[in-house]
Amino acid sequence: MSIGFIHSALDKHLKEIDPLPPTAWENAKFNQPTNGAMYLKISFLPASSDFGSLGVNGTTHERGIYQVGISAPGGSGSGLAEDMADKIIDHFKLKTLGTVRTTLPTRSQAMPDEGRIWLAVSIPYFVEQFF
Repeated sequence: MSIGFIHSALDKHLKEIDPLPPTAWENAKFNQPTNGAMYLKISFLPASSDFGSLGVNGTTHERGIYQVGISAPGGSGSGLAEDMADKIIDHFKLKTLGTVRTTLPTRSQAMPDEGRIWLAVSIPYFVEQFF
């Protein structure tokens, strides 16, 4: 299984959130909203692979983090960003997306940044492959 397949499955699942704020996908052109609206920024963080088992029916494991950064207007508290974080966490919690499985997402502390507030939702993923 390629890392691209895993990344694509997670992106596709995120796109099912309705309504989805404007999203800065990795390696795609993105113009930050000029009206100060909320937007998301995707970071795909693969970790190292390992062997689950060896032998005739051996397996490998692919693990990593699919991280969704949430940027919301500053000055009005963190509620808007936290509501979106809750929505993302509920959407990804303990899902099976084909061969990609997610575990329990976590959120970071909200941090101010140049008139905005940022927080990140980290979604651990796991794929077991037979070789």
